[in-house]
Amino acid sequence: MGLGTRENIINSFFRLALQEPNKQHFTLSEIAREANVSRQAIYKKHYKNTEEILEDIRNKMNLEIFKRLDSAVMKEEESPFTFFAKEILPIVYKYRIWFRVLTTTSMDSYYGRIVETRLSTYFLPFLDENDSRKKMHVSEDFKVRIISKNIISIVTAWLNQDFPEPPEAFSKTFLELLTASSNDLLKDEHRL
Repeated sequence: MGLGTRENIINSFFRLALQEPNKQHFTLSEIAREANVSRQAIYKKHYKNTEEILEDIRNKMNLEIFKRLDSAVMKEEESPFTFFAKEILPIVYKYRIWFRVLTTTSMDSYYGRIVETRLSTYFLPFLDENDSRKKMHVSEDFKVRIISKNIISIVTAWLNQDFPEPPEAFSKTFLELLTASSNDLLKDEHRL
């Protein structure tokens, strides 16, 4: 039982999560039944518990994304948002089904925080230290969390559509949404 079995276990885990999105925990026995393998085979050769399955899923998704963020070589004067749209959105799109399960079910309450923390670390060096022109007197931590949560919200809304656009098409919309405020999305008569 090799890589194919691990994929089968992960896919079975996801099928169960989608069938019961409010359930926070599945046993190895439930996953084994769905995967059509024995619980002992999962335990002895692959995963000791469901947390290990979640860790494996997170690691596979995040390794590629975070590795790309860590090796970011941007052109001078390039926005980190443009880099994110060009380089990171295609990777996230590749894992769109996994991402959808992690963001629409109760299976992993930590995933959003892991991503938020990592994005905050990435965007921190790009913050404008001269806050006087914007008249927003908030901490750097607050600013970087707003940026990270905004990106996560946009990506989540994109990938949780039934048929999300490919990243090459969505990247323009992504950048437009990042530069728009919530106020910009309202009808004129309801804007601040």
